[in-house]
Amino acid sequence: APAWGTTIAAIVQACDEMNVPRPGTGHWTLVRRGWEVGRPPLPEAGHATAASVSLKSPGEGRKKGPAELGTVKEVEKPRRKVEVPKSFENAHRFVKQTRRALTTDTYLDKGMVHTRAIQLDHPLSLDVSPGQLDRALLVYDAIVKGITELGGKFVTGPERWRLRLFIGKQEVRIHIREAMKMLPLDLTDEEKEAKGYSRWDRHEWKGSGLLRFKMHGTDLNDQIWQDSKRVSLEDQVGDIIEALASAEEVANRVRAEREECRRRREEQWAREQEARRKEEERRKEIERRQREEEDNRERLVTMADNWREARLVRRFIRACEGVLAREAQAQDGWQERWLKWAKAHADRVDPMTNGYLESERQRLAGGGQRSEAAEPES
Repeated sequence: APAWGTTIAAIVQACDEMNVPRPGTGHWTLVRRGWEVGRPPLPEAGHATAASVSLKSPGEGRKKGPAELGTVKEVEKPRRKVEVPKSFENAHRFVKQTRRALTTDTYLDKGMVHTRAIQLDHPLSLDVSPGQLDRALLVYDAIVKGITELGGKFVTGPERWRLRLFIGKQEVRIHIREAMKMLPLDLTDEEKEAKGYSRWDRHEWKGSGLLRFKMHGTDLNDQIWQDSKRVSLEDQVGDIIEALASAEEVANRVRAEREECRRRREEQWAREQEARRKEEERRKEIERRQREEEDNRERLVTMADNWREARLVRRFIRACEGVLAREAQAQDGWQERWLKWAKAHADRVDPMTNGYLESERQRLAGGGQRSEAAEPES
């Protein structure tokens, strides 16, 4: 709009006059969340479709304040026009049933009208004062008829008073409520009883005349339309019907997005588990190598001590042989048996003769830790 020297409202109006599709409700929210939203094709021009439109600059026509220029929030979005009925002559049966229930044997609770006639069906959900009952029901009438034409289905549940709206397979709950004013009740006990109040009542409730329509449901964000100084709830019925009609699509996208988030979380969790498993295996492998290295070093030191012991034993055996050679040989030949046993013991202790080096060669050939390996990485 600033680039063309006009306003957002002027561009929106031009699109409507030339039958150019515009983004629907929730479009930009889905785009910001990363969804690829399809763009509808440009429809064929009808006989009443404008071929061109002149965009007016902000200064043309009446003088506009700075709040009307340059921001989306300050410019009123054109709405789909839906005519709200003026009477209940052709009202939907749910509207008639609710009106009959809320005008028969009624009472007020915090300023809102309720019925004691439990035998009468009360399918539509609303909390309003008696003065806004007909207006709220006429708005309901336009919404119920509009969404029914677009494929919405109303189903009564096991409870007669509960009416369920389905857009496809998506259930949507709707409600109209009037904003109430709480005023101090400055009356004596006798005056309270005369007007139907309890002696313990300290406040009275009066309707403000401001209606609010709310739609919500599983996998749907709450959406609210209400009266304001610029636009009434009746003027927003078209937007309400469009939002209701797109409820299933929006809910499906929300579920798909949630499922995608769940899948990503599971994948992230699986990656973290795998990383923890590998780290645990790495830690155990480091501990195993450390233990093996300690065993190898301990065995090496032990073999070195055994080698030193074997050398000492052999020197002792040679000294014994010299002494025994100068002595006369005994009849039983014990000297030879002892020398043979002593030498065999030295061979068993000596790592050079007891097979220690061969066992080390086989261990290293089998992929074991080298005896001379450095410290394992931490």
